[in-house]
Amino acid sequence: MNEEQKQSAQPVIGEFKGKPTLRIPIVDDPSPDTSWHWFTFGKSKAKAIVKFYDAIKKFAEE
Repeated sequence: MNEEQKQSAQPVIGEFKGKPTLRIPIVDDPSPDTSWHWFTFGKSKAKAIVKFYDAIKKFAEE
């Protein structure tokens, strides 16, 4: 797999039970049907991620 293919995996906005969701790939070549290839969350979790972005970024870099 080349760098262009690895960079092609992008977040996907979807819907679950009538509510919007965001799916972020957590592997290089995610399969749309494999749930563990994706980090999926709704607006409440998205707001928490934005609020604590700096702490999450610091944690990921450790």
